[in-house]
Amino acid sequence: MHGPIPGRNAKTRAAKTKSRFPPSLLSVPTTKLNGIPTLHSQTLAPNLLSDHAMAPHADARLFAGVRFALYGFNTLSESQYRLELVRCGGVDVGPWDGDCTHVIVSDTLYDDPVCVAARKDKKKVVTEQWVEDSLELGELADADRVLYAPVRDPNGIPGSDELHICLTGYQKNWRGDIMKMVSLMGAHFSKSLRANEDTHLICYKFEGEKYELAKQVNIKIVNHRWLEECLKAWEILPIDDYTKSGWKVEIMEAQAKDSEDESEDVGRGSSSGRRIGRSTPVTEIRKKNSAGWGKTAPPVLSKRRLGFPDRENPRTLALP
Repeated sequence: MHGPIPGRNAKTRAAKTKSRFPPSLLSVPTTKLNGIPTLHSQTLAPNLLSDHAMAPHADARLFAGVRFALYGFNTLSESQYRLELVRCGGVDVGPWDGDCTHVIVSDTLYDDPVCVAARKDKKKVVTEQWVEDSLELGELADADRVLYAPVRDPNGIPGSDELHICLTGYQKNWRGDIMKMVSLMGAHFSKSLRANEDTHLICYKFEGEKYELAKQVNIKIVNHRWLEECLKAWEILPIDDYTKSGWKVEIMEAQAKDSEDESEDVGRGSSSGRRIGRSTPVTEIRKKNSAGWGKTAPPVLSKRRLGFPDRENPRTLALP
């Protein structure tokens, strides 16, 4: 059995992760590795699924077409995830090197030989978070999102410990996404903007008190893509390519999608000629002033909201 990954963030991440299963039925065993308390994957009571039947609206075919293998889980959680996946239409193929489409890992690094070999075989390699989010959404979450990739180092991206990151304007699920990405990269998340401490502000629209303060004190203002690309590259990237607002990025991506749809229509000889198949989303985006990203972006991480403590410092200028 693949052991837990040691690291300074392991306990924090696990403790702040909310499971889809009832808290009273969860147990999180700890061990010490090199003197460091380390949490294993979340484990569930052996009889949990027999007592916790799928909700009436749960899709018994949710994981149809998913041929999965589990790797790195402890015995109890492996059994629980397997049963949940199978109940929703997935097929357990056994060993990870079998005929599977997805290798679902826990406490496993990106460069683990199993992950490397699975990717080489064109299999999707995702963490258990992908299962949680798919169950919450009622549809398969995008397995290619960086949120579901194993981290490369349990201690985070080199240099990330010096970063203090705040956000503004993002709503609902995307707030959780951003906090999760900050945690994965090993940086510190600030609920309030601290003028003399925070280094980056993840900004949806260039407006509001946090944005104005960040400009005044030269805090770096970026969009969410910067976080995603840092995780993909596993390095702290320059911000030059990520200084547009998240709202502007959303508009540009929707327009690009419209252009692709229009080209496809023309290629198929559509009688409408210049018809744009998905112009509505762009219009809806432009109408949103304060609603934020939450209603237009893929709703992920809704099951595992991370709560980060707000370390108060009365001598620090901060905006909630």
